[in-house]
Amino acid sequence: MSSVNAPESLKLEKKYPQIVNHLRKRINNGKLSGALPGVKQLAKEYDANFMTVNKAVKVLEAEGLVYRVPRKGTYVKRIKNIAFCFQGSDLELRIDSVFAGMFIAAQRYLSGQNCPMFLESSMSIRKQSMQMLKNRIDGMIFSGDPADVISGDMQSLPLVRVLGEVNPEDHYDHVGYSNRDIGVLAARFILKHGHRHIAYIGDQIPPRFVERRDTFIQTAEQRGARVEFSPYEASTWEPRCKNIALQMKHIFGKDIKDRPTAIFCPSDNEIGMIYDNLYKSGLSPMRDILIVSCNYDIMMLGYCDPAPVSIDIRMEDIGTMAAQRMLERINDPELERRIDILKPVIINR
Repeated sequence: MSSVNAPESLKLEKKYPQIVNHLRKRINNGKLSGALPGVKQLAKEYDANFMTVNKAVKVLEAEGLVYRVPRKGTYVKRIKNIAFCFQGSDLELRIDSVFAGMFIAAQRYLSGQNCPMFLESSMSIRKQSMQMLKNRIDGMIFSGDPADVISGDMQSLPLVRVLGEVNPEDHYDHVGYSNRDIGVLAARFILKHGHRHIAYIGDQIPPRFVERRDTFIQTAEQRGARVEFSPYEASTWEPRCKNIALQMKHIFGKDIKDRPTAIFCPSDNEIGMIYDNLYKSGLSPMRDILIVSCNYDIMMLGYCDPAPVSIDIRMEDIGTMAAQRMLERINDPELERRIDILKPVIINR
């Protein structure tokens, strides 16, 4: 059982917050671990009554630093180190506010449980550093292709995958969203508002966007709508701008009389370009043309007035749920595999 060794400086008035701070500090720096001394012993060491000490311990319990076991005592929670490994570079992470929201939500939850989380890029992990990483973490949340992130001994760690396609043969937990659900939701919303001539404008290269597009078109056409889209072949930002302009000219050009009355765009990243081209064609976004986009990227939507309808793919909820599942998996490795696919939500501000 650990000893606290309370300093003389605590022998002052208002000892309760001082006791909390002193115990918290010793827990966080690793000097206090295992079973916490009993309330009576702590009261004696801090020269305080046991009710004051018990109140301080309850604060630590609420903060997730200690836990009580009935008829046994109070114990310091072991700090668990969690890695969040993403596929791509640090630069891609910094410029993508949607994905950053997922990481921040996971980190916020784990921090509240006294569990440090740090980011790793799959591009920086090599075979020689894989073992070093495994030795300093208790579990890993990851996104991207499993073959690029986990291999060998890493398979023995508690793992939670976020995003991507669900593979029935995988052994790890999975939290994500469905691109098919996004396409269906966008089509139903537009049709519900009376539009029967619709355009798909935007990226058509990443598989997630292709699935959104195809499901959107299939759902709309099955319900009697007409959907237009033109080829899109860009993969970098400058050609992407050019391709959006070409798509818009092809479908919304000034010489075209039979124009669509609604647009579905698979990503908020391209909304600004769509607005700009609509204005050039003499059309007012959200007045003349209903626009539905996806990802609910507050930063990108902030440039548009009025804002389009956006589909929230709930990245923050995914991050929080993945972190919760990770701690559950660490505490009980025998839990059955769990797959959580969150339903997207329409945000119409």
